Amino acid sequence: LQNQDHDAICGTSTDEVHQEMVMRYKKAQQIGAHVSMECFSRLLPYDERASKDDKYLFIFNPSPYERSDIVETDLEFFLQDVEVGLNPDVKVAPKLPPVDGFRLEDTDGKTIPCQIVSRGEGFGITYSKHDYPNQTLVDRFSILVSAGNVPAMGWKGLKIVKTGAPVQFPPSVHAGENFLENDFLKVEVSSDGAVRILDKLTQTSYERMNIFEDSGDVGDEYNYSYPERDERFESTHFQPVIHIIERGPLRASIQIDQTMVVPASASPDERNRSTGKAELAVSTVLSLTPLSKRLDFKTTVRRRRRP
Repeated sequence: LQNQDHDAICGTSTDEVHQEMVMRYKKAQQIGAHVSMECFSRLLPYDERASKDDKYLFIFNPSPYERSDIVETDLEFFLQDVEVGLNPDVKVAPKLPPVDGFRLEDTDGKTIPCQIVSRGEGFGITYSKHDYPNQTLVDRFSILVSAGNVPAMGWKGLKIVKTGAPVQFPPSVHAGENFLENDFLKVEVSSDGAVRILDKLTQTSYERMNIFEDSGDVGDEYNYSYPERDERFESTHFQPVIHIIERGPLRASIQIDQTMVVPASASPDERNRSTGKAELAVSTVLSLTPLSKRLDFKTTVRRRRRP
């Protein structure tokens, strides 16, 4: 609630105010995560009983209705204990080899499609109410899972089976050099970075999406004030770099990178835009899953200029 006043929520206050807001949000997030962990621990152990447990994956549905969706989560396979502190009497077992592959099975033994997003070696930690946390070295996979018909306010358990090689699945969402497509949407990226979205169910076409505009503002944090001499730039004026970063089977993604060259700042008298130019890097990732009737956008702006 402290972050919701009319200046703070719309981003028009000073940097110091927004830095305090970030800390409040982080605090609320930590409290919420702890409360949810305590609730889930009544269903599944997360203390020392869960250490080295890489046999099952449980998916929870917090909605009051049955859901089928693509879920992103982590799988951690135990490699080695990590001894905390100095104890010469403790002998740590040798490190296990990395996992060659795995598959997920439902209660009927049916293999559930998944997609590996990333993989890396890291540290796993299991907390305890009675002892020090148990730390391990893990082979961590970030994955997408096709979670179908998870009951309302319920859960579904999947068995993790290690295999000799990664399991391959046919793609259920399609991607090309400049397009994404599922049963509901077709997305096309033009040579100037603009995006066209076709709703295949209604045949409605949304043209010239994902275009960014830069123009001048020499006012303060509350009031817009146009410069006496302004320049307007669109991202389509600059050549994009378009490439596929995910090809499925459960999520396909295209990344559009554009570097706009725009005035570096306001003029010294704060009445115009500066004559000097600077780069403004804009990167957008478009993502589509098989069941989604929407296109997800994630845009990152890297400013190399002063406001």
